[in-house]
Amino acid sequence: TAVAVEAVVASTVDSVLAQRKDQERRYQKQRRKNQHQQEKLHRSNSDRATDTVDFSAAEPSRAEATIRQKRRFRRLRKAATITSALALVAWVPVVLAAFGVEIPYYSEIPMVSAVVQSVLQAAACGVGWSVFSLAVSNLVRGRVTCHLAVALCNIVTLLDTATAPLFVNRLAAASLGGISMVALALDLWGECWHAGALKEGFRLVALGRPAYVVDLTENGAVKQSGPADGFYNRTVREDEAMGWQSLLLPVILVASVVFGALASFGQGQRSNFLWCWSAILTAGTALSLPFTYSLPYFRLAKRLGKSGCAVAGFYGARQLSYSREILVGDEDLFPAGTMKMAGMKLIAEDRRKVAAYAGSLARVYGGTWPGLLEAFMQAEGATQQRLEEFHVHEEGGVSAIIRGETVILGIANLIRKMSIRLPKSLEWKDGLFLAVDGELVAIFGVVYEPADSVSWALGAMRRNRLSPLLATRDPNLQPKFLRAYFGSDGGSTLLDLEERLMLTERPRRKQILRPNALLYREGLAPFLEAVAGSRRLCRAVTAANLITLFACILGTLLAFYLMFVGRASMLTPPQLLLFLGLWMLPVLLLAWNTDRI
Repeated sequence: TAVAVEAVVASTVDSVLAQRKDQERRYQKQRRKNQHQQEKLHRSNSDRATDTVDFSAAEPSRAEATIRQKRRFRRLRKAATITSALALVAWVPVVLAAFGVEIPYYSEIPMVSAVVQSVLQAAACGVGWSVFSLAVSNLVRGRVTCHLAVALCNIVTLLDTATAPLFVNRLAAASLGGISMVALALDLWGECWHAGALKEGFRLVALGRPAYVVDLTENGAVKQSGPADGFYNRTVREDEAMGWQSLLLPVILVASVVFGALASFGQGQRSNFLWCWSAILTAGTALSLPFTYSLPYFRLAKRLGKSGCAVAGFYGARQLSYSREILVGDEDLFPAGTMKMAGMKLIAEDRRKVAAYAGSLARVYGGTWPGLLEAFMQAEGATQQRLEEFHVHEEGGVSAIIRGETVILGIANLIRKMSIRLPKSLEWKDGLFLAVDGELVAIFGVVYEPADSVSWALGAMRRNRLSPLLATRDPNLQPKFLRAYFGSDGGSTLLDLEERLMLTERPRRKQILRPNALLYREGLAPFLEAVAGSRRLCRAVTAANLITLFACILGTLLAFYLMFVGRASMLTPPQLLLFLGLWMLPVLLLAWNTDRI
């Protein structure tokens, strides 16, 4: 019988050991897999997290930059409103004629209509002189921009409108000055939106030193304390849309002249040159050219401004858009005031000793524990103890030798791992346990109060395909815990203990990051909005730019084709405006969706 009992015990022990070895193998395999994925993500981020542009140039004062953009925004808004009103007046006769309503003298005498339209367009050009000024200044620097295309459209259509009654053999086609005026008004609105976005960002910077600076590092998007130096230079840097337009627009402008000459002089109808050129030029100047970047940026800047954050223009947004991960710490998930001490159950020892041991371990470990236990230590009049052989455990907690006693502070998982007996019924399952020399001496109840903003941020990460990398010190803050408290973990990944400790070390967190975005508020929500908004801005601008440039190319070729086959009569102002407006619609939808984080 004794042999049988020994055999049963031996087999039981062997099975338990085998089970533990199997669990250990699975754990190590999963750990290696996670480490491989993290290294792959870090390599991808580090390849992109390079800043090769020099932003060390002197910057204007923050108050001066804010005032300048505020004045510019007001001036452009006024000019855009007046130009829009003039364009609307110019389109009134066209709309009335489409419904069969004739205006005395205007509809009967071509000279009268030409003079009225020329005066209206000249007035619009006078109000929108800033577009012509921008076109000339950029051209002097060797840059062909959308401002030059809009300015050239207005000049050519104005010349065609003014000289139309003087050419007897001119094609009986309406002038396209009304469309050029619409393009001029939209150009002014585009500059107005850009000034408004800059004003919103500089307004925040003028408040003083930001709470955090956001940058892309090898660990994904990271926020840390730092100065805002360089934010202005990053913000005013040329955007991607303007860069691509400066490459394609010279070709389109030259093609409009060549195609206009072929459609007029090439067919022996030189009196039609101005109209042919203006028609091809107008059809090839998409109405969305001036605001493919400024409108999405304006909407995003307004959204971020309400949340207390700002992105450093397209350059800063492009840097942050490379990130697929956000480094999340304890304070992001549970800001100050959302973790409280629910109570304490003293099992052995005296309160002052328990307070001294628990507070000393928590202070050295860091994270959210000091805020919970240091107040208890001060209330009991305890002092900081000297720690020897301090160690952080993978299972969730810390241990050290204090006054010759082995002290452990951690969650229930660590206490069980150390073969320390726990009460059968635990009142606080997410609490902290303090053990001295293998005996449980105290239980600290911790209450986690999830914030609505954090719940929204974790859900928004899923929608924006961003993954939080948990660099937390509180061992309770794991994906399973987040799903239980917030309803979603945002697709989070818990980093290895060694990496978490390294990333949350106080000396390391003092490194200076590049100000690609600034945060003036605490919490995970502003951080997520800055990173997700940057990704949405870059996607919107890239897609809108492709659509706009394709519309320019198609419009130029289509207008020339209709002239070449003798169907120039189809290029009427209403039909051409409808064509350009349909291509503008997807750009507006992309801009509208930019701030829907």
